[in-house]
Amino acid sequence: MAAEVDVGPLRRITVVLGRAGGGKWHVPAKAAGWRSHCRYAQHLTGSSLALLDVCEQVCRRCAPLVRVEPGEEALWRAAADVVAADGRVRRLQEQEAGPRSWEGYARVLWEAARHRDAEVRRGLEAWTADPSVGAGARQMLKAWAGVLERSEAVLAGWRAAAPAAREVTSVSGACDAVAAGGDVQRTG
Repeated sequence: MAAEVDVGPLRRITVVLGRAGGGKWHVPAKAAGWRSHCRYAQHLTGSSLALLDVCEQVCRRCAPLVRVEPGEEALWRAAADVVAADGRVRRLQEQEAGPRSWEGYARVLWEAARHRDAEVRRGLEAWTADPSVGAGARQMLKAWAGVLERSEAVLAGWRAAAPAAREVTSVSGACDAVAAGGDVQRTG
């Protein structure tokens, strides 16, 4: 919600899971093949549940077997990307404003949302006209554009606060010259 992701379409993604008692949720297994993924999945009857509500409580052995429709999967993955990018932007916004370095900018740029932009858009645009997940895909694209815009604003602020590139290269060059000159070090 903090990332402005509408969870309504995500709540409609359902999976069939079961559990005995109050433990983890499991993908019910056929009697002959239960040993292939989880010993607790044997003899379970499943019920349809909203994946958003139970995703944190699915058994780690059963999690790879959870299947959803391709459009729902694209929506789910995009939501994860939006939330992750939003978290990175929020952390950068909360950092103290102060001196910035180009090395720090390179680190921040490495994690920037712009690197995932094409992949996220490609994953969602294929589903924008779909009757079942199209509205969610369009909303997710809007949320992604918002977080991308905020990410670029934070990067621009970082660049503006960094020292002039000419000064940085001059100081770095001077330090390299001093380090290379043995006479300067002996005199020092």
